[in-house]
Amino acid sequence: MKEIKEIYRKNYREIIYFAKQAEILWENRIDRCFCKENFVNLKFRKYMAPEGGYRITTSQFAKIDKRFHSFFKDKIKIQNGFVYFRGYDYYGLDKVVHLKKNELNNMDSMFMLMKRWKEYKMNISLIMKLNQLGLSWAEYLAVLSFLEWIWNDLSSMTWIALKMHNEEFENELMCCVDMLSSVIIACSYDYIMRGELHQDYSEQLSVLSELFLEAREKYIFGKFIEYFKLQDEYLFRSMREGDQFWMVLVNFEYKLLPWIKQNSFKKILLLNNAFGAINLGYFIKHLCDIEVDVKNICVSVHEQEMKRYVYSYNSYIKDIKDDYECVVIIDDSIFTGRSVKKIKKIYSEITDKIVCLPMTYDVATYFNHPEEMEFDNDALKTVLEVEREIRLIGGRLTPARSYWAFKKGGECASEAHEFEKNINGSDYLIRILWRRFEREIKNE
Repeated sequence: MKEIKEIYRKNYREIIYFAKQAEILWENRIDRCFCKENFVNLKFRKYMAPEGGYRITTSQFAKIDKRFHSFFKDKIKIQNGFVYFRGYDYYGLDKVVHLKKNELNNMDSMFMLMKRWKEYKMNISLIMKLNQLGLSWAEYLAVLSFLEWIWNDLSSMTWIALKMHNEEFENELMCCVDMLSSVIIACSYDYIMRGELHQDYSEQLSVLSELFLEAREKYIFGKFIEYFKLQDEYLFRSMREGDQFWMVLVNFEYKLLPWIKQNSFKKILLLNNAFGAINLGYFIKHLCDIEVDVKNICVSVHEQEMKRYVYSYNSYIKDIKDDYECVVIIDDSIFTGRSVKKIKKIYSEITDKIVCLPMTYDVATYFNHPEEMEFDNDALKTVLEVEREIRLIGGRLTPARSYWAFKKGGECASEAHEFEKNINGSDYLIRILWRRFEREIKNE
């Protein structure tokens, strides 16, 4: 117990230091792109919402282009002087942000998504704001948030496609993910890295136009509607613990990129372990200058044990046919490492090529979730094995701790209302979302 506590303290301090390094780096980069007054005396990190996504002050929102007002009018959340670009509907297709008595059905969710898809299509020219000299920080975050809404809905769609076991259809959606991720990288990382230099974003607008071709739209939504007619189970998800873009960039720059260079890799495969990390490897693909293939899989020991998704244990695996120098599991978090072990066992012929790049680390599983630490009946061994797994890439931990690396907020009586149970539960992300959207959840 004492030794585990020392490991926890050391690793927690390291995570905080890592995050601070990244924050300083990105503050310096952003300072080169935007006027100081754009930050209205708030530090850079204050614009990052704790659940993910971006927020700006209400006074900043009042000054941005009215076209953003029109697009975000029913998509934002105004709270405590901030405008959060991820409003309730951003997560609304996921049943974990609804009261249990409010049943969702696939057709209603699909029609809601189709309605939003048309809105996205009508507003793709918003990214051309990036051509504007002297673009404000607030409008820049509005552009990124617009793209995040598209990405989130596309991730919900690819999750369902993964479960359909229709390779042709899933490949069509993966082409869409690939196109969108190229646009997001160009509009975010590439934009910042150029500093005061700018480019014409007409090419990215052209890619988005291709993404929203009417023929593609009819094909995709037609396939979904056809599939839903045969399904009783609710299939949509939209709340992902890996849904923080800054974590992808930091893990790539500080961990994966040096690892690739150190080993002189020319061709690697990224396995996004869904749902928390679905599609994330496509961002990394467009950050790399080597050959990168990407696949979505789903192996989650933890979710099976929670009986949340009985099919997620190892039902959605992809064949690895090509010869890769390295196979990287992209995951939203790592707890006891059992899912990683399961994946390595499934791909036993290439186990020695497999490493894991989790976005976050549940640094305090032993203290907050002791029921998870029964693997091999040796908690210390598990703690050390997980740490070793994380450090395989670059020797570092992650830049953030998992949303599960927190204790429950307090015990509730068994008859307590569902809302109180969620805001006091062990999943910190759900606690944040249920507090933020209390009015929306209770008034549905």
